[in-house]
Amino acid sequence: MSTDEISYVRTIEQENARLKREIARLTSENNAVLDVLRKNFSGPQRARAAVRALRARGLSERRACEIAFVARSTVRYASPRSELA
Repeated sequence: MSTDEISYVRTIEQENARLKREIARLTSENNAVLDVLRKNFSGPQRARAAVRALRARGLSERRACEIAFVARSTVRYASPRSELA
């Protein structure tokens, strides 16, 4: 093999490794989404629980909220009534 061929094969192997990592990440995210979709999470408390479940699976808050169709402000909201109690 010439050096050009070796370089080309090495480039292909690096791209293959990158694609395998991306597939693993997407598969993990897909499994997390399926777990959340199996549960009923209507209402803000359940929506927050769904986002917490996705975050526990390693997703960012932004991505978890996007998947669960929840506004990030809903997840971050702290009721002032809970502080008074």
